[in-house]
Amino acid sequence: MPLQTVLEFLSQDPVLTYSLLAAAFLALVSLGSGWLRLDFLAVFSPRGLLHVSFAVLAALLLLVLARALEGSLLTPNSITATPLENLSRLPLYVVTLGYGPTAGLLGAALFAAFNAQNDLPSYPEAILALELIILGWLAIFPSSHTHRWAGPFNVLLAYLLASATAGLAVLQFSGAELSFGLLWQIQRDGVLGLLISLLVLLVLGPGFYRRIFELSRIRPKPAQAKPEKAAETLSLDDFKKAPLRLREAPIKIRLPNLERGKRKSRHLTPPPDFDANIED
Repeated sequence: MPLQTVLEFLSQDPVLTYSLLAAAFLALVSLGSGWLRLDFLAVFSPRGLLHVSFAVLAALLLLVLARALEGSLLTPNSITATPLENLSRLPLYVVTLGYGPTAGLLGAALFAAFNAQNDLPSYPEAILALELIILGWLAIFPSSHTHRWAGPFNVLLAYLLASATAGLAVLQFSGAELSFGLLWQIQRDGVLGLLISLLVLLVLGPGFYRRIFELSRIRPKPAQAKPEKAAETLSLDDFKKAPLRLREAPIKIRLPNLERGKRKSRHLTPPPDFDANIED
């Protein structure tokens, strides 16, 4: 049976097995977190599909430009990335940070459909898909809609998690001898594009995400209004320093409810033998 053959093969290589299980676990948790928030409703809306389409188109244009500048336009797919090739992922990062893991999965699928140089997408596309799905999960908190540093932080963490799970599984399956030197050699060529992407994401502040991705289902809910603080005593010096328009503004004074503490008048009646005592 095919399933039994796969299980026997995985049992012979614990590193490959644990790496694949970790990658599958991260993918399921990430997608489940997004689906619980119904993030696909925003992604498959007309505006959401337009944003994802533009992101994929921009990613493809950046990829072609990067390979043309580096003279590697016809270079076959490999696990290593050229220095500027990782920069093409920037538009996919942005739309995933805005909409969540479903947008990352859809963007990775469309990007792989146009970018795959073989008949079917291979392991580089699979690693990118896992990276974007994890990024969509991390984008829930901390959110780029509220924190400027959240975007670069989430992208870097998603990149490391995808490389440490699916990337490690690919290396183990290829039969390469794992070492820190080999891992650094593979990731070294793509560091430049990744760093440029992080710097650009740092420039894009929360206002950008709130304005462009206003339909996002992973946006943090607005905080409830805090109760008004009690009025503070204003000193004479502070009053003099206040602007003229504030000093001339009418002052509202709230008086206490005097009726609440008002006592009812009482009528005193003399005792029954009071008049008899007076006559005596």
